[in-house]
Amino acid sequence: MRKGRYIWRKQYFMQFKYRKRSAWLEGCAQKKAVVVKLVTQAPKKPNSATRKVAVVRLTTGKEIRAYIPGIGHSLQEHNVVMVRGGGPQDLVAVRYSLCRGALDFAGVVGARTSRSKWGTKKPDDLKREAKPRRKPRWMWGSSTTD
Repeated sequence: MRKGRYIWRKQYFMQFKYRKRSAWLEGCAQKKAVVVKLVTQAPKKPNSATRKVAVVRLTTGKEIRAYIPGIGHSLQEHNVVMVRGGGPQDLVAVRYSLCRGALDFAGVVGARTSRSKWGTKKPDDLKREAKPRRKPRWMWGSSTTD
C-alpha cells in the first residue's frame, strides 16, 4: 500500500493505492509458462531458509519469479508449468506460485494429507471398498403387520 497526497479545493487529502497481487496474469486465474531458470532465494529478516524459486516466461512474453511449493521437485529448464497468483510473504519480488500436478510439474511424492494442494493421487491403502447398496425405502414392503 502506498500513501500519496492530493489537493482538492485547497485541502490536502490522503490517498491510498493498492498493488495488485497478480498483475501479470491479466485477470486470468492461471497462466501457462515455460521455466527459464531455477534459483534459490533467502527470505526476509526474521526467517531463515533457502526457498526454491523458478524464473518463468509467461505466454505473454513477460518473465516473472514464481515460488515452487511443497517438498522436493523435479523441474528443469524448458518445462511447461501453470502459474497462479499469490506467493510467499517472506520472499522479495516473488508474487506468484506454481501449481503442482499440472502440465509438466509433478505432484509431491508421498503426500497423504492435503493432496489437492500438492497434486497427488490417492494411495491404494487409503482407498475404501464400496459398500453394497441397500434397497430404497419404497422397496422394503409394507411395515404394517396384522
